[in-house]
Amino acid sequence: MKRKGKWLVLSAVLALVTSYLLLQLLKSNAAEQVAAIPKVKVVVAATDIGERVPLDPSMLKVIEKNADQVHGEAISSIAELDGAVTRQPIVQDEVLLKPMLAKKEWVDGSLFAMKVPAGQRAVTIANSELVGVGGLLVPGDYVDVIGSFEQKRALPNQPISKILLQNIRVLAIGQQSRLSGVTDPQGEDGKKTKEKVQPQTTVTLAVEPEQAEALVYADTFGQIRLALRSVNDKDIPPTNGVTPDNVLQRRY
Repeated sequence: MKRKGKWLVLSAVLALVTSYLLLQLLKSNAAEQVAAIPKVKVVVAATDIGERVPLDPSMLKVIEKNADQVHGEAISSIAELDGAVTRQPIVQDEVLLKPMLAKKEWVDGSLFAMKVPAGQRAVTIANSELVGVGGLLVPGDYVDVIGSFEQKRALPNQPISKILLQNIRVLAIGQQSRLSGVTDPQGEDGKKTKEKVQPQTTVTLAVEPEQAEALVYADTFGQIRLALRSVNDKDIPPTNGVTPDNVLQRRY
């Protein structure tokens, strides 16, 4: 019986030692796995930041996190946020993600105001193939705005057409504010493609405040056409407009 008791005690001791060694081995493996996870830098808010607030470096700080805990849209450098504006409130210590922010380089329709140059206004007019250069305008093009007015609104008491605004940037066509792939409607070798270009019913232009007044007036009381400019043409030539009399008298 005594020998049996000794074996039981010895077995218990061996079991405890084995459990301890196994526990230490598991802890060591876990520590090695944690150490093996690479660290990456992410930008977080140093303080609470409101919506539509231009970011300043004093509002931000950089910390390190395990790479497996970092969102794919996380910002890694404060320098990336130069000129960025918040789309939503951000709380202190929250990791900054691209969808929370807006920059001219990232902007889409969700914060279109970022695309409007300082000192200018975005004004939308009705579009058609006749107005919008046969549907060939794309965001980023520059156009001249031509206004035509009926006799009762024209001086000297004749209908008149005149270039009202020159070198005006197209901000958007419909709700498209980026230049995407343009498909030749005739396809290769003059063959028609199957893809249909959806007609856009509006054009949004970037104009100065006084130009905005003239544009809205012409769109309301006259007829507007847009004339597409060459990418290499920035000149603003003076024009006098035309009436029925001088259209017939001129030699072009």
